[in-house]
Amino acid sequence: MKREIALLAIVVLTLSLLGIAGLAEAAADHADLTLSATITSSATLTLSNTTITFNGGELPPTAMAAAENMSSTVNATFRTASTAPALLKVLATGDLVNTITSTDKIPITALKQTATGDAFFLAGPITWSKTAGVTVGSGQSGSWNGVFNWTLDNLWSYPTGTYTTSATYTLTAP
Repeated sequence: MKREIALLAIVVLTLSLLGIAGLAEAAADHADLTLSATITSSATLTLSNTTITFNGGELPPTAMAAAENMSSTVNATFRTASTAPALLKVLATGDLVNTITSTDKIPITALKQTATGDAFFLAGPITWSKTAGVTVGSGQSGSWNGVFNWTLDNLWSYPTGTYTTSATYTLTAP
């Protein structure tokens, strides 16, 4: 009986050692993974109205409010690549010029802009320029909504006629 117990112990010990030896022979490997994400600056700007008309029927010195399309809903959506704020600027191509007599002009500085809505848009009144972009909005990444309204100074010195110019809004996300 001692012999059977000893033989049984040898078999159990052998099987145990084979199991351990089998584990010791297990293969292992690993692979590293590198993750990368590219986030770029982006900017989208929309204005609901792109034509503004003033009717100068009011007597000076009352400022003329835009009569047709008197306001424009604006949406600025952007992502900046840094902590520097995005800027929304407006730059006029020139003074308002009389379409009949191109010598008659209303200085672009007579045009004023105000804004309501999200904090990105500067409330104003902001005076436009034809020499350098004027900041009308500034802030961090997001989607910002507001409304722009315009007025034009109304002076006795403006000769009658129709005056035109154009301007460009530029949204820059650094």
